[in-house]
Amino acid sequence: MKAFLMSAAAAAILLVSQGAASAGDPIIGTWTRPAGPLVAIAPCHQGLCVKIASGEDFGDNAGTVKVNGDGTYSTKVSNVDGGNPISGKGTLVGNVLTVTQGNKEENWQRH
Repeated sequence: MKAFLMSAAAAAILLVSQGAASAGDPIIGTWTRPAGPLVAIAPCHQGLCVKIASGEDFGDNAGTVKVNGDGTYSTKVSNVDGGNPISGKGTLVGNVLTVTQGNKEENWQRH
């Protein structure tokens, strides 16, 4: 029983620390896409959410981001050509977030 409680406590600490890492992750902020509106990445109930931050669709959901913990991200955002969210990956280097979906890629600049 004691071992079970220790394992449960360790799992709870891990979950809390992962949530805290997402909340303070360097990907959080506003990004300028090469074409289209600004997007904002911020903590939400799903981890990190992407929302439209300018234009007529201001405030609309554009997808989610999962922190992988090694400077890379799993993304599910409206595809780089517009449309429904699709899965992809992101890589952050300095102030450039490269979002790749299949054979399409965009470099988002920190705003």
